[in-house]
Amino acid sequence: MGILIALLVIPFGGPDTRRSDTIVTPLPTPTVATSPAIHMAYFSKAGCPACARANVYLDEIQSLYPQLKITEFPIEEEASKALSEWLGQRYGVPEEKRLSTPMVFVGEDYLVGRDQVNMRNLQTVLERHVIGGAEATWKDFDPKQSATSIVERFRSFRILTIVGAGLVDGLNPCAFATIVFFISYLAFLGRKGWEILAVGAAFALGVFLTYLLVGIGLLKVLEGLSFLAVLSRWIYGSTALLCLVLATFSLLDYHKVRQGEPQAMALRIPLRLRRQINRVIREGAKAQAFVPVAFATGFVVSIIELACTGQVYLPTIIFAMGTPEMQGQALSYLLLYNSAFILPLVVVFGLAYFGTTSEQLGMFVRNHTATIKLSTALLFFVLAGWLAAMLV
Repeated sequence: MGILIALLVIPFGGPDTRRSDTIVTPLPTPTVATSPAIHMAYFSKAGCPACARANVYLDEIQSLYPQLKITEFPIEEEASKALSEWLGQRYGVPEEKRLSTPMVFVGEDYLVGRDQVNMRNLQTVLERHVIGGAEATWKDFDPKQSATSIVERFRSFRILTIVGAGLVDGLNPCAFATIVFFISYLAFLGRKGWEILAVGAAFALGVFLTYLLVGIGLLKVLEGLSFLAVLSRWIYGSTALLCLVLATFSLLDYHKVRQGEPQAMALRIPLRLRRQINRVIREGAKAQAFVPVAFATGFVVSIIELACTGQVYLPTIIFAMGTPEMQGQALSYLLLYNSAFILPLVVVFGLAYFGTTSEQLGMFVRNHTATIKLSTALLFFVLAGWLAAMLV
């Protein structure tokens, strides 16, 4: 009987050992009212496919995080470029990725490019700031300092490429052949000493000014197109593709020269134009007022040779205009390019003055054509890479 009473008193299953006097209260989930704001800087570009996808992600992420405050900065605007550069320095963004789009900055985190700005990465970054929020880190922005940084980076990245492009273009076999013919014809007419120097200086000046005027004209056109973002992207893309095509042809020409078939090169002045150039040189060299005529000859020959030398010149100008805020500096680099371009011309006339014959110059061209073609191919690959990078 006692046992029965005990069973009735003790609950079924024995004493509740899980009972605790401690009450666990779950942490409150932040709400729109209680959550601090999360500020995000978003850099976009019109006509950028990756930016179009980023816009979709940001619209969705905004619905998940109502406390998110997105400030969009179109990279086409001067102030936005300067801010992007400033934030890039502060966050340690690699220099080759600065001014890229899409790009977001949140707290101490950043995401750049189509591979990083996606839904998963955006959520990962925002989750770090749900409790504490994220301030607008660009409130201390200094436009002057960042603008100076862009200028310096433009110089460091482009100056060697532009000088190299000018030299390679000046050593172009089709352009160099014209110089050799000019020297040989001057020798045939008995020009020597100071006459060769005078003719050479006038001819080089004519070439320099002609290419400079052509370049300035192209700069003006590109300045007008810089406001049309979609069209500008198309120009950069098509020029990058053109550089790849020209690089391929230059490699093929290199192979043909190595096989002893320089006459089969694809990138050369057509025979009809070569004959026209030679005719202009012959008529100019015969003139009594040979110095001013040499200047005019340089102008005419340069226009005809654009079919060959423009293959390097045009992509280089577009390359130099890759950052629109550098248009003033681009003119300086245009002067630098053309100075490098006529340097081989000046050297050749100097060698002719000291007795180097056209046969010796011709031998130099033949011996180094393969090297020049290979250098040209590498230059085109570099330009294509830079132009393609501008599209990211």
